[in-house]
Amino acid sequence: WWTWAPVMLVALAITAGPIALIVLPPVRPDPVWPSGRVTLSRSVAAALRMPAVHHLAVALEHSPGDALILGTAVRMAKAHGAKLTLLHAVVTPGTMLYGSDSRSLHSEEDQSYLEQLAREIEDHDLPVETQLLYGDPAKALINAVRENDFDMLVLGAHGHRGLQDLLLGQTVTHVRHAIAIPLVIVPTHGAESAQRE
Repeated sequence: WWTWAPVMLVALAITAGPIALIVLPPVRPDPVWPSGRVTLSRSVAAALRMPAVHHLAVALEHSPGDALILGTAVRMAKAHGAKLTLLHAVVTPGTMLYGSDSRSLHSEEDQSYLEQLAREIEDHDLPVETQLLYGDPAKALINAVRENDFDMLVLGAHGHRGLQDLLLGQTVTHVRHAIAIPLVIVPTHGAESAQRE
């Protein structure tokens, strides 16, 4: 008896547990919420405010993925009646050392690219500015947001994984943790090489 009693208790617990889980939940009555209770959804809805967007910045990469990023930004700028600023960070060994004091064919091409895009967009009745940044893209974008009156930033994301993230950087991650304005991330569907390459 003493040897079989513990075995029987364990067997009973093993079989009774699942049966209790199956049978008991339907038997329990639904909880009754007190009437007039303010739920989280009501308090959130009551505090709703629509942020004004007067100046929208868009970070471009000088790559085919810019069509998606810029398309999103133009649509948002039109919806809000906002001014648009096109940003691009020049990343060359010279700019990493000397910043904006470094002049190169690379930076001239990037400036020309932004100006051509600005002319195209202005045809759609949108006020557009361009701003060429220098050095590490994440740091340059963070500084640009802090130094300007942008209300929102639109930024592309390649969706790199693993080693690519380490090699190519994590611009989106660094930027989103460092800025205080809303950030719209546009997936550009995979890594893309620059047009010049």
